[in-house]
Amino acid sequence: MTAAGGAKIRTGELVVFLKPVAVAPAVVRRDGRVQAGGHPADHARLGVIGQQLDEMAGQPGVIDAVAAQTVPRGKVEGTARRSMTMAAALRAVLLMGLMPDAGYGEILAALFGDLALVPWHVPFAVPAGTVLATWRDAAGPEPALLLQDMVLKASGAEHQDHDYRAIQAGDLHLGSIDGSVTRMPGTPGEPGGVRVDRDRG
Repeated sequence: MTAAGGAKIRTGELVVFLKPVAVAPAVVRRDGRVQAGGHPADHARLGVIGQQLDEMAGQPGVIDAVAAQTVPRGKVEGTARRSMTMAAALRAVLLMGLMPDAGYGEILAALFGDLALVPWHVPFAVPAGTVLATWRDAAGPEPALLLQDMVLKASGAEHQDHDYRAIQAGDLHLGSIDGSVTRMPGTPGEPGGVRVDRDRG
């Protein structure tokens, strides 16, 4: 956006380049400082991966829904509860699959990202790796297994709808031989493809 005014931007004018990080309610202090209300963990997302998971599970906000059903085992209290939520912990666990060589601290740093730079109304720092370990133990394996079941069920339904045995890319029929797609001469009644005798495999 422009530093002042709303006219068309011209060469040489000062502009401010912004990167949206979070949309949160404003908390205005007596000294005029404007801070962000809410909890940083409520804004942590997995981006495109999270959107794809919603689509595959057929449920918007599926991670938050599963997290809401999860009752923490043992006691998650004090500093751990102030810095994390079950939804953020579940997202961190999923992120571990994409960053197999990363430690807990690196996982949390990637998950919270620029959220740690926002002036929250309650002081916030990226939680330590021990916090994620505590929350992961408190969650148990059930939330991740539930997400897995939802995705596999949706994938199975998609295969049933589209018949996984008859996959086509453009005008080519696909076959799992060596991972390549080869154009073959057509046979009578099946132009552009290969006739397969299913009885012989």
